[in-house]
Amino acid sequence: MLGDGEFDKLVLNDGIEVWVTLMGPYLNMNTAFIDRSANVVAIVDPFNASRWREALLEDGLEPTHLLYT
Repeated sequence: MLGDGEFDKLVLNDGIEVWVTLMGPYLNMNTAFIDRSANVVAIVDPFNASRWREALLEDGLEPTHLLYT
């Protein structure tokens, strides 16, 4: 199980990256879909935007889309 704010990263066969993390007191699941070739970073239900931005910047990425459900 992921710890609070820890990211699991997977690269699919088509090059799309999927990052998953658990954040907050109830460990809400947050997911990002990243297409580096198109410079797209879509985060679904970001709980802690500053933590997401910090993690993305470490990989030279910036969020481009925030999706709230």
